[in-house]
Amino acid sequence: MLFFGAVLLSGCADQANVPAPNVSAAPVHPQIVGNTKSISSADTRTIIDLEHAAILKEFHAFPTSMTVHVINHNHVFIFFDVGGQQCGDPVDRVSGKWRRPDRPRVIVVGSNHALQPTDGRSDA
Repeated sequence: MLFFGAVLLSGCADQANVPAPNVSAAPVHPQIVGNTKSISSADTRTIIDLEHAAILKEFHAFPTSMTVHVINHNHVFIFFDVGGQQCGDPVDRVSGKWRRPDRPRVIVVGSNHALQPTDGRSDA
């Protein structure tokens, strides 16, 4: 009986060390660029946590790269790569709280983050 119990416990220990499928071990450390002094480190942490949660929910994986472009005190744009896709999201401070938009995710055209994102709509 003792041997059987030890085998069961060792099997559980092995399973506990196996990562969940499609989820990278840890989120990547983001690069912060732009007008970085216009938001606090607490704002930055809130924005990154908000975006990580949204990316994990949608893609079931953490991004392999992430850049937070600070535009001003109330607006940032986050570029990230996940699952072979380059995407971007605006995050805005609304009534004192950071929020993601309720519209479709932006797909970034090209690999240079200086390029303008497009959401598929034509302004013409």
